[in-house]
Amino acid sequence: MVTTPIGNLSDITLRAKEHLEKAKYLICEDTRVTKSLLNLLGISSEGKLFESLNDHSSSKSLNNILNKIKNFEEVVLVSDAGSPVVCDPAYPLIKLAQEHNIEIDSAPGVCSVIAALEISGLPTLPFTFHGFLPRTENDIKKLSKKLSNGTHVFFDSPNRVKKSALAFGSAIPDSKICLVREITKKFQTKYIFSGKDVADKIDRVEIKGEFVLIVNIDEPSRINEDLEDLHSMALDYIENRQSKKGLSKILAKLTDKNAKEIYKLLVE
Repeated sequence: MVTTPIGNLSDITLRAKEHLEKAKYLICEDTRVTKSLLNLLGISSEGKLFESLNDHSSSKSLNNILNKIKNFEEVVLVSDAGSPVVCDPAYPLIKLAQEHNIEIDSAPGVCSVIAALEISGLPTLPFTFHGFLPRTENDIKKLSKKLSNGTHVFFDSPNRVKKSALAFGSAIPDSKICLVREITKKFQTKYIFSGKDVADKIDRVEIKGEFVLIVNIDEPSRINEDLEDLHSMALDYIENRQSKKGLSKILAKLTDKNAKEIYKLLVE
C-alpha cells in the first residue's frame, strides 16, 4: 500500500515515489487520478498495468485482481489521496490477500486524521477515529450521547458540516469543536469553537473543500452518569432476579450494542 498526498504534491515520500516507479501493476481507486499523479511526479506510465478498485468492485473482480497479483514481484495499491484503507475501498482486497498469505506492507505518508489532530491543538490522548458522520442531525445527537471522554475525529461532507457542528454543540455544549478544511492545501483553514458558541460563530465557516470535524469531550459527569446507570441497573437485576431481558439491557449498556440483539443471543 502506498499513501499518496492529500493535497500538496510535495508531501509525497521518497519511499512512496520509489515504489510507484518500480511497480508494474498498480491497483487504483481511479486509474485516471493515479496516472495524473505519476505524470506530475515525472514517472512514466509506460509498461505499467493499471487496474481500478472501488466501492462497486464485485467479489469476482477482487478474485481476478488477486490472481493477477500473484504474477508480479511487487504490486502497488493506491487511493486517489491519502491511505488506501482509511475510508477508502481497499480493505476487501487487503483482507482477501491476507487470507491467501500474500505479504502486505505499507509506504505511509500524510493522513488527514493525524494532520487534523495536529492542527486542532486539542488533546490527542485518547482519540478515536469514527470515519464519516451519520447524515441526519438526529442521528448525530444520538451518537453524541454514546461518545466517551476524549477526542473524536470524523470526516464530513461540506454540505452538512455546519449542521453537524451545530448538532454536536447543542448535544454537548461543554465540548470543544474544531473544523479543519483543505488540509495541506493553499487555503487550509482551522475553525475552533466551544460547543455552546457554535450557533453564534458557525456562519464564519467557509464551505469549500474537504472537512475533518473534531470533537473534544472532557466531562467528569459523563463517566459518573454511566456508572450510576449501570449500578442502578445491576442492583435492580440482582434484587428482582430479572430475566434475560434485564441482563441484555445491562450488557447493551456495557458494550454499546443493541439490547434486542443481545437478548436474542442469550435466548439462543
